[in-house]
Amino acid sequence: MKKRVFLPMFLAVVMLTAMLAGCSSGSSAGQKEEPAAAVEENAAETEGTAMAASAAEEESAVAAASAAETEVAATAASAAETEIAATAASAAETEIAATAASAAAEEITGLANPWSDVESAEEAAKGAGIDSFVIAEDPGIDLGENFERTYRCMDGIAEARLEYPASALTVRKGNSTYAEEGDISGDYTEYANTWTEDVNGIEVTCFGNREGDASKSIWTVDDMYFSIVAEGLGGDEDFGLNAERLAAMVSSIQ
Repeated sequence: MKKRVFLPMFLAVVMLTAMLAGCSSGSSAGQKEEPAAAVEENAAETEGTAMAASAAEEESAVAAASAAETEVAATAASAAETEIAATAASAAETEIAATAASAAAEEITGLANPWSDVESAEEAAKGAGIDSFVIAEDPGIDLGENFERTYRCMDGIAEARLEYPASALTVRKGNSTYAEEGDISGDYTEYANTWTEDVNGIEVTCFGNREGDASKSIWTVDDMYFSIVAEGLGGDEDFGLNAERLAAMVSSIQ
């Protein structure tokens, strides 16, 4: 009878011990599993922080690049505006200077351009308001071919320009309107020498840097004033008409 009672009791103790051991094992497993979940949570938090930091850095880089592009664009626009303003100012200054020069020229001469180009000596005389203006077709001077002859006039003066290969002669005839001390040449050069030549009874006053070569010649006949200005086109700045050439030219002009 005692054996029967003891055996159930022994079995109950064994079962209780096993149950206690199972509970202890479950508690240990739970304790072991809990750190793994914490690690996973910490890893997730770290990854989130890293992603947020990366996004912030990327946003900052984009903002910096945008600011740099804006600054470059602003600098370029400012440079373009400055260049446009400088160009406009330069154009305005040029126009003002040209206007001032034109006004000064008009103030000095009284007219923008008093001369008129014409086709012949006759038209030049008519435009000048004088009776006649004649230059022989071949004055007989040894300056080469007279390849061009042009005419112009203004009130009181008729003018012809004869061009040769290495020289040019400007001939004028006019009344006293623009004659200054008998000179209507318009040449105000200071020459080294002054002398007179007698050409068929006409006293011709000559001026030149080389004595005997007249760069400017003036004379008067019957209240009409005449002049010849000779210039070198081949580099001879002191070019002038010698006595023979001067006599031939004076005799050919009426």
